[in-house]
Amino acid sequence: MSKITQMTLSLPTDLINATERLIQSGLVKTIDDFVTLALHHELLKMQKLSEISQDSQENSDAFDDPIWGLGENPIQSGLRDASENIDKYLYGTSV
Repeated sequence: MSKITQMTLSLPTDLINATERLIQSGLVKTIDDFVTLALHHELLKMQKLSEISQDSQENSDAFDDPIWGLGENPIQSGLRDASENIDKYLYGTSV
């Protein structure tokens, strides 16, 4: 069994009210169970984001995004103002 540490949280009233409705509906047993579940969920999400960030930093040198190369070797294409309208030509939209 996990060690339990008691703490006091100051939460917005709307969150407390929503949590109480969940408890009354039977979806969660207690506010403690709900907060614990929510914290576990957020911790896992943050860990995954951290792993993705670390992976992208480690692979940033190996990753060659072709978009970064646009404009390095300009050519005559017949398109007027292609550099100003790059979003239109790539994605069909303009900014």
